[in-house]
Formats: sequence, C-alpha cells, structure tokens
Amino acid sequence: MGKQIFFLLKICFSIIAISCTYSSELPSNSPTATSDSPTPIPYTPAPTFTSLPTATPTPIPPPTPIKLNENQINTYIETG
Repeated sequence: MGKQIFFLLKICFSIIAISCTYSSELPSNSPTATSDSPTPIPYTPAPTFTSLPTATPTPIPPPTPIKLNENQINTYIETG
C-alpha cells in the first residue's frame, strides 16, 4: 500500500514539474486575456417551474387468455 501511495505522489510531482518547466518556456508575447477580449455572456438562471403537471396513469388492461383449439392442444401434448 505504501508503494502505491509513493508511486502516485511521484507521478503528481513529475506532472507539476513538467507543467512548471513548460510554462516558463512560453514566450512573453503569448496571447493572454486582455481588455480587448469580448464581453462575457451574462448568466441567465434556468426557469423554475412552480407546479409540474401530474401524469394520469393509464390502466393496463388484463391479459387476454390464449385460446387453443383441440389440434393445437394435441400437438403441444405430443411434442412437450
């Protein structure tokens, strides 16, 4: 268990080190957010519904019994 935690910490520190060295190599004139950037879109909250429509349950009809004729019954008995 201790080896796994050490391994994860090693990965995290290596990622941080790589990102720090990469960010220091960026040119100083790289594009950054300035005042010329477009104005942000204002946040509009989602509409709230005061009352949701209640769904009326549709009754499920009872299953209709399967009617077999005598020939079908005999075939079922012979094969089953």
